[in-house]
Amino acid sequence: MGWGNEVRAIMIRVQEKTPDLLIDLFGDEYQTVSRLMEKNPGEGYNLLKPVYSDARRRQAFKQKLQALGTLEPGREAYDWNAFQSDDWLKPNLRRLYQMIPDAPSEATEIDYVFFLDLGAHASISKGRITGAKAAIEAEKTKIGRPLSTTERRRVIGQYFAGQVKRTWKKDRMGCNVVFYIDGIGPENLTEAEMDAWQKRTGRSASDYGLSDIRKFYPEFLKQ
Repeated sequence: MGWGNEVRAIMIRVQEKTPDLLIDLFGDEYQTVSRLMEKNPGEGYNLLKPVYSDARRRQAFKQKLQALGTLEPGREAYDWNAFQSDDWLKPNLRRLYQMIPDAPSEATEIDYVFFLDLGAHASISKGRITGAKAAIEAEKTKIGRPLSTTERRRVIGQYFAGQVKRTWKKDRMGCNVVFYIDGIGPENLTEAEMDAWQKRTGRSASDYGLSDIRKFYPEFLKQ
């Protein structure tokens, strides 16, 4: 409701396409939703403080948001906002793919999910992309050869873990390890990586059937 205001944008899209849905779904809380959509995005936190402060309202609001996510208009609005508009994930993913040479033909399934996770939870500025590219080049020079797909994700992950706020660094690192541990191997993780990974999930991309063998580049970036 603050930060990138994605939830607010999704609600506005739902309202435009299915005008009565939010009224029916939120009932007594629709007035709050209406104000949230109408007011300046920066007022989102203050508008929802009364909801959050009341345990009953907070739980009800959460359930209504979850219900919205189960409905086709809610899912369509999410997908449109994330992957069609230029207001959220699409620009982030376009920047992230700049770090893979010949990305449309060389990027993989795991690259996509890694970038999706990173793009949803971190600021993907041009400056950070430039910094990550420099880190990749530095690692190539250090080891004297091009990086593998897995090694490149590790460098990108380490770079971004160092860019987020200190309070989020360990969590970001733990998320990142999921996307390169299959190729690096747990025995080659640093102590910090191992600790962050185990405390975050202890899982790997292959646990979800993802592989670097299969190439993948999202259709919405080809448009």
